[in-house]
Amino acid sequence: MAACQKGSIEFQGWREISWVRRRDWHILTSGMFTYTNDERFQVLHAEGSDDWTLQIKYVQKRDNGTYECQIKYKQKRNNGTYECQMS
Repeated sequence: MAACQKGSIEFQGWREISWVRRRDWHILTSGMFTYTNDERFQVLHAEGSDDWTLQIKYVQKRDNGTYECQIKYKQKRNNGTYECQMS
């Protein structure tokens, strides 16, 4: 799993968090909504928490790659990139 957490990225003033798969620039999630037909992907977020976790169930080799957490602020965007190695 990959996670956007307050400790690594400043969340003050954020409006929206999205997870993007860099291999094909596919938007996987935005907020709590999932934008892929692959049901193995979902975002985990507890209300009131600053943690946003991309969960991939039943990980496969084809899931290797970089996943980017994009945080949209009122006027700008900040990205956190996570390299996920599957075996």
